[in-house]
Amino acid sequence: MSDFQRFIRSRILLHPTTWATALAGGTYGGVEMYHIREGHRAAGSELQFPWLWMDRVVNFSFGAGCQLLFFACAIWAIVDFVDEQNAWIRQASAVAAYLAVNWLRQYL
Repeated sequence: MSDFQRFIRSRILLHPTTWATALAGGTYGGVEMYHIREGHRAAGSELQFPWLWMDRVVNFSFGAGCQLLFFACAIWAIVDFVDEQNAWIRQASAVAAYLAVNWLRQYL
């Protein structure tokens, strides 16, 4: 439990740039999932929910949630190594780890 408390109180997680990166990543994931599902729907796939707006909202939310989970995992992996470094190194490491996780997800 102390590891989770350290993660929650880490300087990298509390930095505003981390939240801005998470917002950008969440938007990217939501739009990506939206376009994937719209492509399937254009090919003749049925809606997952009774209403089109609900289908789109769920698709966007799921894509954004997955990207935010990837970002949290990337920060969790590097928090012990970079929490005592300066802000530039922390944020660059967070973005690099997030991009690495996104690149690796292609192969999972």
